Amino acid sequence: VAAAGERARFAATENSGRCVPGREGTKQLTELLRELYTGSFRSDDIRELGRVMTRSSNCQIGAHAPRPVITAMDEFEPEFRAHADGRCPSGTCTEKL
Repeated sequence: VAAAGERARFAATENSGRCVPGREGTKQLTELLRELYTGSFRSDDIRELGRVMTRSSNCQIGAHAPRPVITAMDEFEPEFRAHADGRCPSGTCTEKL
């Protein structure tokens, strides 16, 4: 979960800012992941945002930013749900995204 958040945060700070999906989508993706730590796991919203970003971004960062997050959700959904419940199964999360 933390690795997916780090990658989303990196994309939010390093995108070119030329297209809305890259500029705003990466910020929204990061915010949706931060919400895990306040008890909200909006899986469908994250997936829909990822789909829109992938299809409509003009830059590679915007188009590929959702991929690590979606892949992590596909493989580790119980861990995402645990974080929304206030637990970190691996014990590695010491701070919020």
